[in-house]
Amino acid sequence: MPTIAYPGGKARLASKIISFLPKQGRCYVEPFVGRGNIFWAAACAGLKYDRWRLNDTVTIPFFRAIKQVGHV
Repeated sequence: MPTIAYPGGKARLASKIISFLPKQGRCYVEPFVGRGNIFWAAACAGLKYDRWRLNDTVTIPFFRAIKQVGHV
């Protein structure tokens, strides 16, 4: 699982946090995504959601770039 460490990040807590999430659902919403360590952990753990919504005005360009390159 990729992690991007930074002060205040949730990288070390990611697996514990996702253990509380339902394994499937309609919509995964992360309002304070930061570098996405919880998102990456959830995606790598195979959680099944119909839609994934990540919200962070500072880092959203990073995630858009990953999405665009990942679909080339």
